[in-house]
Amino acid sequence: MSFNPKIKDVVGTPSFGKFFNTLLDDDKFKKDIRDAKKNLLRDLRVGSKIPHDRWPVDYENLGVTNLWVYRLNAESRLVYTIISDASEFIGLMIEAFRTHKEYEKRFGY
Repeated sequence: MSFNPKIKDVVGTPSFGKFFNTLLDDDKFKKDIRDAKKNLLRDLRVGSKIPHDRWPVDYENLGVTNLWVYRLNAESRLVYTIISDASEFIGLMIEAFRTHKEYEKRFGY
């Protein structure tokens, strides 16, 4: 028996939305994020779970209870969380990193 949750939407935090809107429409990074959203709408578990001991403090201040990373390409990463109510799930995009080095710095790797 497979687990197939009902996904309501994939959205960004207000700060993610501001960041995303600064990207040019023809920017490959923006396209990669759009493609990730489409994939997350099919399966929110497509990313990899980030161990709690690696979470930046300000992510914890958002009240998240889980944290995932989605590999946009060889270098770029998208960090998101999954929130739910009684019957539906929402993917909440928190932050995107153009380079893996930025991601590593943020998460202390």
